[in-house]
Order: sequence, then structure tokens, then C-alpha cells
Amino acid sequence: MVGPHVNRSRRKQEHMNTARNRALVRCSWESMKPMSAHVADLFHDRLFELDPSLEELFPEDLQAQRLRFQKALGAVMGGLDDLPGMLPLLQDVGRRLDNLGFRAGQYVLMGKALLWTFEQTLAEEFTPAVKEAWASLYAFASSAMIAGTESRELHKPRAQTQWAM
Repeated sequence: MVGPHVNRSRRKQEHMNTARNRALVRCSWESMKPMSAHVADLFHDRLFELDPSLEELFPEDLQAQRLRFQKALGAVMGGLDDLPGMLPLLQDVGRRLDNLGFRAGQYVLMGKALLWTFEQTLAEEFTPAVKEAWASLYAFASSAMIAGTESRELHKPRAQTQWAM
């Protein structure tokens, strides 16, 4: 059985899979990459500002998390030309976030924090077209991450039920 997020992922993938959107994402990431540690800090600061309860899901020292953030963005940049090939990685990230206590509704906040971070970092380079390209990529990635948690739900052993006699 295929969940609703898989179809949404496919639609988002089709939109993201334009040469123009990939070029906009790559070019803007190249501008941000030299300051990726700062980008990671801005992102987490904004995320915790939008929902302070999320801070409990992360370690107090965010240095390792900052590296994960940078590595994740690097992996996404490396997979832009093969979005279907990124699905297993994104689904695994979704399962790990789920294990930390991250819930599907919080992906919206994560997307808002990410776009805000890029806007602050890129300033006038963060054009409406760049914003749309990143939003499209994030919509694809978050749908895949959510689908990863749903596929786990489908494979969980069901609890034993007691029949009333």
C-alpha cells in the first residue's frame, strides 16, 4: 500500500526536477557553502525560536548537529540529479527524526526556518525564483522523510488483541 505522501513526493520531485530549479538551488548553495556552519546555527536558532519545545529534541551542544546539517545539505546537493535515488536516504533521516520525537507537523516549521535562514544568508540573492526552488526541494525532501516514518508504521508488529468471551 502506498501512502499519500509518496504521491505528493512524486509530484514535488517532478517540479524540482527541472534544470532551472536544480541550477538555482546549486548556485545559491555554492554562495552559502563557505559559511555553512553559520547557516546551520541560524537555522537551529530560528527553529527553536518558532517552537522552543523542539530544543529538547537536540543535544545542548549543537556542534555535532551542525555537522549533520552541513552533511545533509551536501548529500542533497549531490543527489539533485537523481531525486529517486535520494529517497532511501531521506526516508532514513525521517525515521531517525521520528526516533528523536520529531513529528510530521513539525516539518512545516523546519521548512519555514530553512527558508528564513536562506533568505537571511543570501539577502538580495534570495529571489522569488530561488525561494520557490528551495521550497520545492524541501517539499520533496520532507514528504520523503514523512513517508519513511509511515513505512515503519506499516511494518510494526500489531499488538495482540484479547477477544472477549
